[in-house]
Amino acid sequence: MGISPDHLADHFDHYLIDLPSNPSESQLSYVIRANQIIVVTNDEPAVLHNTIALAKTILSRNPNANIKVLFNQCNRAADAKNAFLKLRGFLGEDTLHYAGSIPISKNMESSWMCRTPLVKLKANDSAMKALKAIQSQILPRKLEVTAASVPTQLAQTS
Repeated sequence: MGISPDHLADHFDHYLIDLPSNPSESQLSYVIRANQIIVVTNDEPAVLHNTIALAKTILSRNPNANIKVLFNQCNRAADAKNAFLKLRGFLGEDTLHYAGSIPISKNMESSWMCRTPLVKLKANDSAMKALKAIQSQILPRKLEVTAASVPTQLAQTS
């Protein structure tokens, strides 16, 4: 990644790292130092299996890790909650915390096709509303997710 985790922490309150389900040791060095880890997953069995493996890896390196699980692209919030309870069954009652769920967006395909962030394309989309509701629970200080806060270059470089 080019910058040591300790140096990065001195300059930012939050950083977002998109990891594969089997991160490298270098990538894990950033994750295990975090005050809060948000694992984004969904309720599909194969994805849940990867989530269990990632959580176990993190917990083996930092048993006190604050891991929150956020379910994305869920048909129903109840499905996400049930999947979370299964995860906790594998990993222990106090190891994971439920962050919430984001529903499937009917506008996501359009967002991808237009190469435009969903917040810019449809700010009132159900997925955006859910994300905004969840962000205050996840982040200690509110980060605004608005069309104005998403750089236009993001859509062009994605």
